[in-house]
Amino acid sequence: MHAQQQPPVSPKAAMKQPLNVILDTSPLSDVVLPPVLQPSLTPVNGSRTVAQFYMLKDGKTGVLALGSFSDSSFDAFALSLLTGLQSLKTLGATQLVVDVVRLFFLQFPQPLKHV
Repeated sequence: MHAQQQPPVSPKAAMKQPLNVILDTSPLSDVVLPPVLQPSLTPVNGSRTVAQFYMLKDGKTGVLALGSFSDSSFDAFALSLLTGLQSLKTLGATQLVVDVVRLFFLQFPQPLKHV
């Protein structure tokens, strides 16, 4: 049995926007980040499921915490990215940090072995 690491997508949406999906033999899992890696700021407008936007207290740095490229709606996901970036710009962001720590841990839940 294989686990699909992608929320279900309607056949109509899949025809409109092809997706590359990873099939894995391990069950679906979620990662709980250590407290020091969990955001303490309130997400700004445009945040959605796997993409969360934050404005740092310096008033010039926006953060996109991207947990995955998988979403049940490609169009809604793309729109949330646009809305989040516009929100950060409106709040005065001139710098952007794209945080993919969670994305990395979801792809590699076990420690990588060096050879």
